[in-house]
Amino acid sequence: MPKKIRLLLLQDNKYHALLIKRELADKLPQCIVATFQSAEFARDELRRNVYNIALIDYNPSWGEGLDYIKRLHREMPTLKIILLASNDTNHLSENALESGATDFVLKEDDFQKGLACLIEKLISPVAHKIKFKTARKKSDSKEEKEIIELTVSTLAHEINNPLMTILGETELLLHNGYRLAPEIDRKIRVIEESAQRIRSALASLSGLTEPSLKETPTGTFIDLKKS
Repeated sequence: MPKKIRLLLLQDNKYHALLIKRELADKLPQCIVATFQSAEFARDELRRNVYNIALIDYNPSWGEGLDYIKRLHREMPTLKIILLASNDTNHLSENALESGATDFVLKEDDFQKGLACLIEKLISPVAHKIKFKTARKKSDSKEEKEIIELTVSTLAHEINNPLMTILGETELLLHNGYRLAPEIDRKIRVIEESAQRIRSALASLSGLTEPSLKETPTGTFIDLKKS
């Protein structure tokens, strides 16, 4: 019989909470889910009882922001924390991992379908042996480096043209005197910020000389900070 997985879900969107619970019940029936809508009540519960995983939907209205994650990680260093968010503005994913989150999931279409697989990886014996924030390896294979460089240059070429179009159009809408509804203005700024982040990542990739790899719960990636 599979070992029970105790998971705390902090989610103030009842519909998203229902989607997640249904998916986990289907894919991971051994998962016992406790749902909370209050960050304060969720933290009190985590202090009282032992959980394997905390699945937290990021909400800036908490007031604490990522300090909430830092505090949880400091108090419960063995707790696996997955942060959910509607967008990745202001390098939220990167800052979340640095604050102590184990992984970051964007709430895109059908986002809940990948959670069961991710959770299963996190609680597997192999996952416990990997230190996700520090486990990195250098790529020593000349052929591997050449493949990475070719892939990067191809991606940069294919992505850069449509990316420049997106940035050009968002700049035109935001900075040429158009009167936009506040909600539309906010959404366009999110698009612009995300596009700028893609451009920054492409620039970092294009400058790779010694690719450094890092292990994460979802696979092996190039560590842009270390490369």
